[in-house]
Amino acid sequence: MNILDPKTLSFERNPNGYLDMDVEGKTYCNVRCTQLFPLSDPQCYIAVFHKPVPHTEEIGIIMDLNGLSSSSYDLLKSEISIGYFVPEILSIQSIEKTKSAHSMETWTVETDKGGKTFQLSSPKENVTVSGKGAVFIIDTEKCGYKITDYQTLPIVSRAKMEKYLL
Repeated sequence: MNILDPKTLSFERNPNGYLDMDVEGKTYCNVRCTQLFPLSDPQCYIAVFHKPVPHTEEIGIIMDLNGLSSSSYDLLKSEISIGYFVPEILSIQSIEKTKSAHSMETWTVETDKGGKTFQLSSPKENVTVSGKGAVFIIDTEKCGYKITDYQTLPIVSRAKMEKYLL
């Protein structure tokens, strides 16, 4: 893991609308930035990726955004807000195990962005439950979903989730 010093970084938006990052004279074009856990601390743990064809390469992690110039800070925060779309699950209609050699489940849920059906493999690896009741789910397409507090889900939804996860 490469830790990036925010004092040595600068970001600017290129003509194509992507971010470019300069690290001590080396420029990475078309970088993507993603906030890592804990999501409750938006100032810390930002992963920066470079997407050369055909693979994505992690450049490093910014442990704390303090130290970035104000313009780089604003660009980075804007990029994170655009790139980190995480619908909130409001209710769970069904969770069905698939009949295959792999541990797969099909979830049908209602989110704050509408209805969604997604596949989940290896729930123990792709579902994180915090001590405060927050749940974060990564589906097979690497899309994220959150439940701010699973105790506030409708009781039928909570029972379905607990049957498979807890």
